[in-house]
Amino acid sequence: MKNTIIKYLYVATFFQLSACEKDGALPNYETSVTVTVLNEDNKAVENCNIKVFYDDAETTDDAIKYAVTDQTGKATTSARSRPTISIKTQCKEFYPTYEQSIINLVDEKDTRYLPLKKLNHSITLRKITNPIPLYSKTNDVPIPEKEKWIGFDLEKADWVRPYGVGIASDVEFYLLHQHLEAETINGQSGTSRLNEIKEIHKKNPRNKQGFLDSRDEFYNLARGISTYEESLLFRMHPWQGVVKMRVPFDKGGIVTEKENYLNYSKSPQTDYAGDPVPEMRMPHHAPEAGYQKEHRWEKTTGQKLTIDDKLGFFIKMRIKLDEKGNEISAHYAKFISDVQIDIRGRIKFTSYFNPKANDTNLEFDLKNNFFQNLKDEEKPFLP
Repeated sequence: MKNTIIKYLYVATFFQLSACEKDGALPNYETSVTVTVLNEDNKAVENCNIKVFYDDAETTDDAIKYAVTDQTGKATTSARSRPTISIKTQCKEFYPTYEQSIINLVDEKDTRYLPLKKLNHSITLRKITNPIPLYSKTNDVPIPEKEKWIGFDLEKADWVRPYGVGIASDVEFYLLHQHLEAETINGQSGTSRLNEIKEIHKKNPRNKQGFLDSRDEFYNLARGISTYEESLLFRMHPWQGVVKMRVPFDKGGIVTEKENYLNYSKSPQTDYAGDPVPEMRMPHHAPEAGYQKEHRWEKTTGQKLTIDDKLGFFIKMRIKLDEKGNEISAHYAKFISDVQIDIRGRIKFTSYFNPKANDTNLEFDLKNNFFQNLKDEEKPFLP
């Protein structure tokens, strides 16, 4: 959200600056852009197509420039000088990237927002090696109970029985939360705000019904289950708490992937659904060691959409041991990004599960999902 706001501020400011350019008040020049493309081993990628532009909707020759990397992995072209630019890569045998809002300023604190004359930018690509079918789905689910470990089956994409149709507790989630006192907003106390909404609902029963329905929908309840007092707590009070995730298997666990996480297109499932860019964010294979038992998040209501945009998870589960306690087999999965949490009791994550025992490969073939007939919002857009 912050990057988006900055981008629009830059654009709005630049339109003002452009008007001044015509009067000769500001320099009128293009930015020379040098892109260096490397693979995961830090080696140059040759013959990679580069597209440099400031507005994907603008198709004129001076708005979009193309180049091809040489044997050193470098490509140099120019771009119409703007406070931010975008770069796309398309290379044979590699996953593409689409990076928006690359800062192109001499000084970000300078309110004149003067673009650079030269910009150097590096991009790391992952190779397309062995994409395979997996069970992959974006799960957006309420946590059935608080203060209790509840298993989630990644092969069924559902909570385990009796909360869903799941059988294996591949990962377990634990919710501990509480509501706080209603906040004072714009000088109006929480108590006053509550009394005001109650008066509104007395005069407008339809508004009250929508208030009740919102809580039912959030928790996947049948319409009419939520009480009015529960709905007031849900809608009018801030919440805070902790969500924990663990793997309930000896020698299983979770690896938080940050060091080798690549994230160029910020939200491909939202921003680029019409033109998805299937970049490979995490390493192709899950590690065989280094797993920790548990991961935890501390959240408040205001942080419900806040995630770490450079974080994914590898998961090792369904461990089988012999009589001596030696590992016989294990299954592997990944979450392609951080878990999105609404601390009132709902989580969202995109999971990838490999049903083949002892196979660490989690490079997903986007055209071969074991899950069929998914809704658009449930479909994965990244490998």
